[in-house]
Amino acid sequence: MSQIRPRNSPSIEDPELLHSRKRFPLASKQRSKKAKTSQRGIMLKEDVVKESCRRFEDYMIHMIVEEGKTDDLMDMEELLFYWNNLKDPIFIDLVTRFYGELCIDLFPCDHDG
Repeated sequence: MSQIRPRNSPSIEDPELLHSRKRFPLASKQRSKKAKTSQRGIMLKEDVVKESCRRFEDYMIHMIVEEGKTDDLMDMEELLFYWNNLKDPIFIDLVTRFYGELCIDLFPCDHDG
C-alpha cells in the first residue's frame, strides 16, 4: 500500500505545522518589501547620478559657449573617444560608475540628502 496521505490528512491540522506555514508568508512579504525598497533606492541613486551629470553637461556647455575654453572641449572630445572605444563590459561599468560618482561629487543636487 502507498504511504502517501490524502490532502485532508490530520497532519495538515497540526498546529506546529500551521504556525510554521504562517511564518513563511510574512518572511516572503518582508523580502518583497526589502527588494522593493532596494529597487527604489537604486532608482533614486540613478536619478541623482543623472541629475548630477546633467549639471556637469550644463557646466561644460557654459564654459565652452560663454567662456570660450576650447581646451576643455578638446579634453572632453578625447575622453569621449576613449569611452567610445571601450569594449569590455566590466570596464564600461567601472568608468560609468566613476563618471557618475564624479558628477555627484562635483555637481551635487540641491535636494540631495
